[in-house]
Amino acid sequence: MPAAANDAAAVASSEAQSSTTPELTDTPRPTCSRVHSNSNQTTLKSFIARPASVARPKRFTDMLLKMIIVDFQPFSVVEDVGFREFVSGLDPSFAIPTRHMLSHELLPTKYNQAMDSVKNILAKTSAVHC
Repeated sequence: MPAAANDAAAVASSEAQSSTTPELTDTPRPTCSRVHSNSNQTTLKSFIARPASVARPKRFTDMLLKMIIVDFQPFSVVEDVGFREFVSGLDPSFAIPTRHMLSHELLPTKYNQAMDSVKNILAKTSAVHC
């Protein structure tokens, strides 16, 4: 058979097969014209290891100090392995302050803020009723 006849027979054969299985030919195939190496698609890594904003660590540190004060926890709780794993599980980017920083810097600052607040309230008070 000549080559043109073979081509015609192959086309006719493929048309016959496609008519018997229309579900395969009716479904459009996804195509990828080119691969983007610099795509804007969000990756899983961006959800897991995100850098914390400036306000977030400040809020966490204030909450930690409040927990230590309210629950009468020792400052050394920040050095406990279980506590460090717990905080890391909640937010791996949060740097836990040292017990020295808590006791020598953050607590005195919080104390002075509380004292100033009480002094302002007392300064505005005209009389105290007993």
